[in-house]
Amino acid sequence: MGNSVSEGRLQMAKELQSVILRNRSTLLRDGAGVVSLIAMLIVGLNLPSLI
Repeated sequence: MGNSVSEGRLQMAKELQSVILRNRSTLLRDGAGVVSLIAMLIVGLNLPSLI
């Protein structure tokens, strides 16, 4: 039983790596979007103290 679990995890890791490699540009764009949303949140929360 332990061997099939480790084989399943290995297969899952290979599949995850394949997905990441195929969608690298999309993941980078999504990451840039997350960073910009966080920056806007921080600026928005600090805006009242600047006025």
